[in-house]
Amino acid sequence: YGCVPMPDDLKVTSGSLEMGYDALYGDYQRLLDSPWIKKAGVTNQEELVAFLEKEKPVAMEAAETYKRNVDLYGYTTWYRWSIANWGTKWDAKSASVEKRFKGYVEYSFDTAWCPPEQWLLTTSEKHSRLHFVLQSRDEMMPECIFEAVIEGGQVLYTDQLSFPEPELKTAVRETALNATIIIAFIMGFAVA
Repeated sequence: YGCVPMPDDLKVTSGSLEMGYDALYGDYQRLLDSPWIKKAGVTNQEELVAFLEKEKPVAMEAAETYKRNVDLYGYTTWYRWSIANWGTKWDAKSASVEKRFKGYVEYSFDTAWCPPEQWLLTTSEKHSRLHFVLQSRDEMMPECIFEAVIEGGQVLYTDQLSFPEPELKTAVRETALNATIIIAFIMGFAVA
């Protein structure tokens, strides 16, 4: 997602290693409520930090990296940043230009989970003279199509479309094996 690039510092492991950050700077209470922490007899933040330094030293070493990332970017790792900035966990894959002619370009690409709505809002804000139409199909429910029209960082229209006709449903299933998103925009044209 070139218009909203992820900082390289955030490309660190997401998941259980973040417990060191949580123990020192984050939601340590959540950790204290964990059965394995309770079983160890840990009851406060000081005991938690000492316990994790002994039992999970790699997580405690990673805590400072995560802290620096939060201070610089607002997020510990790529995962939460991606969801907040792109609306999905992974960058676009298999990108291609489907159609191109004067004032019009149509791209197709795959993403995880859902359409990158947040990315599109940010991109449309940066390129306010462009008109974006987003259409997506979920590979698990290819008969459902999500559509949004976005311009200047504002959502002008959204709809969840379904195709009840059996013959159209079959055609969609055959062509929508991946969660493909098409973004079309008209350059320099604003729709009121």
